[in-house]
Amino acid sequence: MKKDLRKYSNNLIVAGTGVMFFGVWDVVKNLMMAFLGTQTLKDTLLSSEMPDNFPMLAVGYVLFAIALVIELAVRGYVGLNARAIGNGKRCPKRFIVISVLLLIINAAALAASLFATDLSEYYSGFDRIITLVVDITSIYAMCEMLWSLRKVNEIRRLKGRA
Repeated sequence: MKKDLRKYSNNLIVAGTGVMFFGVWDVVKNLMMAFLGTQTLKDTLLSSEMPDNFPMLAVGYVLFAIALVIELAVRGYVGLNARAIGNGKRCPKRFIVISVLLLIINAAALAASLFATDLSEYYSGFDRIITLVVDITSIYAMCEMLWSLRKVNEIRRLKGRA
């Protein structure tokens, strides 16, 4: 039982770190798409004439930045809590809820990107494959984290009864 607890605790630490790094990857990927896509933020800002829809573009870019900060904060919260639980801290219930919601959102985003047909302006074929592989790996890391969390909680509960 002690060996299993150590194994799943280490899995939680590794998976929590992975969730945080995949969050950083997602932010970098989205920023690169914004700056290097077809109609980029750089082109809009460096243009000599202001586009007609500039106010809407500005609001869109601000909301985009806020969404990236929120994603990074949520992934940081999930990753840091997974690491703390792996190091012996108690598991807050909201951590489980937020982790499951993050997993569902990522799975839905992956499914949407798999079935999207008009991504050619953002991705080349190679870029799309790399993104899909990284997103699948991110989902796997979150599943591994949730499974390890379940096992750690189960072992700690059994240990408390003994």
